[in-house]
Amino acid sequence: MKHVIIICLAVLSQMAMTAHATIVQKLLLKNGSELEGYISKQRPGEHFTFTAERAVVYMADTMVQSIVPQEVGIEDLSAGWIKWAEQHDAFVGVGDNRKLLLSNIVTKNNSTIDRVRILERGAKIKYLDIGNTDYSLNWDTIALVKVEKRPKTALSGIDRTYKTVDGKEFTGQYVEEVPGKTLSLYRESDGVVEVFKMADVVKYTMQKINPNQTLFEQSELLDIVKLKDGSLLKGIVIEQNFNNKNSAEDYLLLQSANGTTQSVKLKDIEEYRKEVNPQYKPLYDILLNEGELVINRQATNAVQVKEEDGRILLSQDTCRVSVKGQDGETSVVIETRFALTERKPSLDIVKVREFPGKRKTPSMKGFSFEDIVKSDIRPVSVETSVNQTTRMEYRIAGKGLFVIYNPQEKTAIPFKIVE
Repeated sequence: MKHVIIICLAVLSQMAMTAHATIVQKLLLKNGSELEGYISKQRPGEHFTFTAERAVVYMADTMVQSIVPQEVGIEDLSAGWIKWAEQHDAFVGVGDNRKLLLSNIVTKNNSTIDRVRILERGAKIKYLDIGNTDYSLNWDTIALVKVEKRPKTALSGIDRTYKTVDGKEFTGQYVEEVPGKTLSLYRESDGVVEVFKMADVVKYTMQKINPNQTLFEQSELLDIVKLKDGSLLKGIVIEQNFNNKNSAEDYLLLQSANGTTQSVKLKDIEEYRKEVNPQYKPLYDILLNEGELVINRQATNAVQVKEEDGRILLSQDTCRVSVKGQDGETSVVIETRFALTERKPSLDIVKVREFPGKRKTPSMKGFSFEDIVKSDIRPVSVETSVNQTTRMEYRIAGKGLFVIYNPQEKTAIPFKIVE
């Protein structure tokens, strides 16, 4: 555990490590420190708590009593520290004997900051902290709140719509905030960041971008509202209203996991909290060139086929894709980008069998036209993304060699379902 200490109006304490990093926002402090994580707790008009997965912190040397270095073996390091040490060539030793030099900072008030990496020392101290650490901050210590734009491959997420005092509405990604001053939205339609004076925004609403997923599957965090009567409400804030003439009428709408929505007046709220959402299921596209095809995100190879006596024979016995089979049916996902034609080509999946050779000719792998008709392996879902990537999911019983047959091109893409 890290003892509580005060650094530039920030209070630090070490939390238990979680299995996955949660980085939703980046805080830039006025003293140059950078914190990556999310705002986990705040009291209106008071301080707030930021849970940082990664932090680069500055502190004055006058606050430091001593810096105590220690070599930490790789077996005692978190995955985050191991990744950082490998990327920055910071390990000493080789293999399982590798060690990373970290330090404990003892402050003038005899508090200790455990296991940080000293980056700069002298007139000022700069250190790196990796792990879930809580920082208690005042809003006036913050220079900027930033959020990374969604990658083009993201197929899920949340957009915001801001309504301004003049009745106009703007929709986009929340990407930046200067506390008490401005809010910013990134608009994908024109690639412009729209900046609003905070006092001009009278309402904001949240919208999911993927109609095929629930709101809860697209939000990385949950909202918890603690009321002044001690009760707790959990869900996702989908709307917040600000009445510039009468703040007592300000309210928010909170949607719960069962779909019900509750209106809560802001004057009745004692504290806001956020926590990691276990229902979060982000979806990511894959960017493909026209004609490219992958199976379970593995690169494929097409082989020529030849028709002979009602059979379709593979000219080569090569297969680059192996899918681990499951009990019952195996999920096989094909993603491709079709040519922009009126009619998309058919993709028949059929199991390959071996045909005996005639006389002294060797046996051949292939399938028949009858096999195609009887196989009846059809996708259980077909979706085309905004990037023109078509995703087809199949459920296939059994193991062995299968092909995706394209009769127009007279090619087959082989894949194996293995034990």
